[in-house]
Amino acid sequence: MPVKAVIDDHIQRLFDALLNSLRKAITKEVTDIDNFLNTSMEVLSKRPQSTEEIGEANTKHAEFAKARREVSVAWPYECMGDFFSDFAGFPDS
Repeated sequence: MPVKAVIDDHIQRLFDALLNSLRKAITKEVTDIDNFLNTSMEVLSKRPQSTEEIGEANTKHAEFAKARREVSVAWPYECMGDFFSDFAGFPDS
């Protein structure tokens, strides 16, 4: 097999692996964000009926605000960390 064909094959396999890994990482992150939003909306949409429940709602709001900031800051880095971790030992020929 000519060298050029082998190189082209490796480049195509790398491209395919990068694309699949990126797709997987983005899907995971979107799922995590969707779960966070659903949980937050469910908890925060309940109307408190007592001062104790108002205090609990405020505490939950603060927890969700902190978690949202962590998700916002961490998202690109976590996504790329998952993305590159799939390439240990590439190529597998």
